[in-house]
Amino acid sequence: MAPDDVSARSHLPASADEWIRTPVGEHVEVQSASGGTGVATALVGGAPILPVRPGELSGPSLGVTLEAWGPAGGPVRGQTAELVIIRPMPSMPLHFWDDAGGSRHNDSYFPACPGLRRHYDRVTMTQRGTVIVNSRPDSTLNRPGVWIG
Repeated sequence: MAPDDVSARSHLPASADEWIRTPVGEHVEVQSASGGTGVATALVGGAPILPVRPGELSGPSLGVTLEAWGPAGGPVRGQTAELVIIRPMPSMPLHFWDDAGGSRHNDSYFPACPGLRRHYDRVTMTQRGTVIVNSRPDSTLNRPGVWIG
């Protein structure tokens, strides 16, 4: 296993990190990543300049500005909250098929605050800036695009 091998969808539990490192050694950097089908990229994951902490994702992916927003509307740390993308990304879709006015797109991703894209994952952003994915609305790759979680 190379240092850049990753797991996908959410963080590996700390027990999985130990399970991998025990037979192969502490020199192996075990990284996870989590992203979104809708933006066609990883949102959080590992980076060579960030420490790897078992059970957590090291930080936002390159070019992603995100926060965990609480129910009162605003960034929070250390508690489960909703993942929001606060700056546009090149891979963000601009509209849905057959949605000329953009209302379905806006109602799906920007209902609370224009410009803040809801991702619907429930995450904990730690005080260190690492991320723990608590739940995902689309727990499996779902080609028809129907949310099942």
